[in-house]
Amino acid sequence: MSELQNQLLNLGFCFLQAILLLLIAPCISGIIKKLKALLQNRVGSSIWQEYYDIYKWWRKPTIITPYTSGIFRLAPCVYFVTTLIAAVMLPSFSLPLPALAMFSYSSIFWL
Repeated sequence: MSELQNQLLNLGFCFLQAILLLLIAPCISGIIKKLKALLQNRVGSSIWQEYYDIYKWWRKPTIITPYTSGIFRLAPCVYFVTTLIAAVMLPSFSLPLPALAMFSYSSIFWL
């Protein structure tokens, strides 16, 4: 396999991991909220409540007044892209970590 194909495969895995993280994150949040409620002897909401809320928010229309700036329209896109970039930068479990391979164990202890 050539170097270019290897890099494209790694990039594809990174984006796949990012998409999976973005899809699974509301479920993890729901599980944490449910567990907190159980520890406080409450029933709590469903673990799927975060998905219901996201669906509800996506169905709501956007109200834009004449005084609304372009930043108001651009902010959700910027928020989503920055979250996606942060998810892509997380190390993957199936790929080697080339950035960490530059450091030896002794240099980590010096930090």
